[in-house]
Amino acid sequence: MSKRRQDDPVKRILRILLTVLLAVFVCVLLTTGGAWQDLASTLGLQTNSGSLTRDAGGQPSAGSAPSNQTNPTANGAANGTDNEQDSNGSEGEYDPDGSEGMSYVPDTITSPTSMDIAFKDLQLSARDRLVHGDGSALRTLNTLETAPLGPSVGYNRVKDFGPAWPGILGKTGGCDTRNVILERDMTDTAVKPSDRCDVVKGVIFDPYTGRLEQFTRGYKTSGEIQIDHEVALENAYRSGAMKLSYQQRVQLANDPLELVAASGRQNVIKGADNAAGWLPAYQPYDCLYVARQIAVKAKYRLSVTPQEKQAMLKTLDTCPMESLPTENMNEWGAAVSQTGT
Repeated sequence: MSKRRQDDPVKRILRILLTVLLAVFVCVLLTTGGAWQDLASTLGLQTNSGSLTRDAGGQPSAGSAPSNQTNPTANGAANGTDNEQDSNGSEGEYDPDGSEGMSYVPDTITSPTSMDIAFKDLQLSARDRLVHGDGSALRTLNTLETAPLGPSVGYNRVKDFGPAWPGILGKTGGCDTRNVILERDMTDTAVKPSDRCDVVKGVIFDPYTGRLEQFTRGYKTSGEIQIDHEVALENAYRSGAMKLSYQQRVQLANDPLELVAASGRQNVIKGADNAAGWLPAYQPYDCLYVARQIAVKAKYRLSVTPQEKQAMLKTLDTCPMESLPTENMNEWGAAVSQTGT
């Protein structure tokens, strides 16, 4: 008669631990590898998917992203306000809570179905500028003074250019600059009925990433779309703006020609770089980006460094007929607005 073999307690505990570890590993694999969405879809569960992103070539590609993305670094849009402030004057260019060194959120946001229409329209607009432009960007670049950057010692964003977003003199109808540019560069916008100024939602074709993104005003989401100074203010200061009057510098910082709504993450990555150090990740915007910088530097009599000029020349070599942008219009946003999204 055989005796029943009793399990070693240590082995039994090890088996339980291995089972738990295996279960945790499977859960992690499902959640991070995208298999959870497939499984949930098969079981008929609701998931947030179906967004479109763009591959490296700028073409639409399938993707997914949570519809309620949070921004762990844009927590300063306190109480839903959007008035971004760079507290210590360093370039970022602004972030809603005044903090620096932002580790930012993913760019991918659930995209409306109008993305393909907008993207094709922008491609046609870019080709049209290549053929029918007047070449004024290149000609104007060759008239700018070439000089090394001046010192940054003593530069302070608020002291030198005023507090963020006071308004565009005589052009805002009482609305602050940030909301004026959001309204200009977005489609399908909605504003607060109480003040008819604060943009609470909209759709933007981001010129820095080539993605169509949804903007929602809020404590954790406002910073996903920031207002960038095409010529970073520190760069403008060191390129000659230090010689301008305070009123002229405030005008520069709030000039629609100088401003564009774009990815907060890319804005932070750009920092205070000129064209020699940073160009948009989305290459179809490069020519217009450089042309806007040239227009701003010409308008405010700012210089370019030798390296900056060479980078601009290299970009304009691909679009020699690029025209200078008009003062109060974002040509990039205008192309999107004509799609009838």
